[in-house]
Amino acid sequence: MNPWLLPDEDDSQEDDDEASVDDGGMIEESLDDETDTRPGQQPITIGVLAENWIVLDVFDGCQPQVSIGMGIYWQGVAASEVKSGCAMLLIPSDEWPRILDGVQLMARAIAHIRNDREAKRSEKA
Repeated sequence: MNPWLLPDEDDSQEDDDEASVDDGGMIEESLDDETDTRPGQQPITIGVLAENWIVLDVFDGCQPQVSIGMGIYWQGVAASEVKSGCAMLLIPSDEWPRILDGVQLMARAIAHIRNDREAKRSEKA
């Protein structure tokens, strides 16, 4: 289970999804089988620059840092998580700083979205 997904999101994507590289160097991952969308939603295509694909792979293997008190506060990803992910994927160490920056950028963006959703959810309660 992917810890970055909201409880109502589905992470049942299979590894054999089709991916293709377009003329602009974007890798487009097609998530169009019926397990990837909830009823009434359109299929999703995610575009990732080819040079950022490894950043996405490392990010996907990282556990988020959260604080739990009156609610859940998403903080991002620890550098040690990124280092471990890079080592497990056998990425050369001279690439780690670039990957760390990319993963932490993604994590901060997602944490901001998640924290906004948590705040709205707590306001309704």
